[in-house]
Amino acid sequence: MTRLRTYAEIEALPDLSAAERRLLAECPTGEPTELGTKRPLLPTDDNRVRAEILRYLILGGCPACRPDEAGVRLAGAYVTGQLDITFGTARGGTVLTFCHFDQSITAMEARLGQLIL
Repeated sequence: MTRLRTYAEIEALPDLSAAERRLLAECPTGEPTELGTKRPLLPTDDNRVRAEILRYLILGGCPACRPDEAGVRLAGAYVTGQLDITFGTARGGTVLTFCHFDQSITAMEARLGQLIL
């Protein structure tokens, strides 16, 4: 799993999905990113979010792209890859509703002010 540390690393990723672009744009505003109101069964350009981008945002991003104090609020995403926030500290809340994860979530000793799945 790639550990993204800067927004420049995200911009260098091949083929950002429309969902990823939307999440990156909306997260710093404090607005929830609602990609859907049901848990998706298949990834599409409008719902696919890579776990490494989600991790980057949950753990606070960087000065070029930092989530609002409310944290990451995402609904209806198809998350690809393993979300690993082990020993991390979340910025704000982490609300991931109606999301499908194609791999496990690992969060040993993670510090989350709020976690809603």
